[in-house]
Amino acid sequence: MNYFDSFLAAWITGGQSFAQSSEQFVLSANAALQSVYATANTATADVQTAFDTTNFALTGSYLGVTEPQNVANICNWTAACQSNLTNSHPNATGYQVIAGAYETLIDSAAPAT
Repeated sequence: MNYFDSFLAAWITGGQSFAQSSEQFVLSANAALQSVYATANTATADVQTAFDTTNFALTGSYLGVTEPQNVANICNWTAACQSNLTNSHPNATGYQVIAGAYETLIDSAAPAT
């Protein structure tokens, strides 16, 4: 799988510039992973897209406040915003989103019947 960007949670505490920079780092890291996986002829679950990592549109909500969609997703689907970035593990919803990325991958690889 590739990865979501838990550092987007910094947006909530005033770290908008850091959050935007972290997004670029995660995109680069995920591109490198994708290259390695492709070389090994291994399919990749696209968690980056499932978490809407690049979507800074003000369409999300966290604790009743409008936030960029990617930030809201990180805050609502992981512990990153509640733990001041010390715990970025997904919560139950986040794990469901990750599982959905794997399901999409598996469905796309399954032979047509």
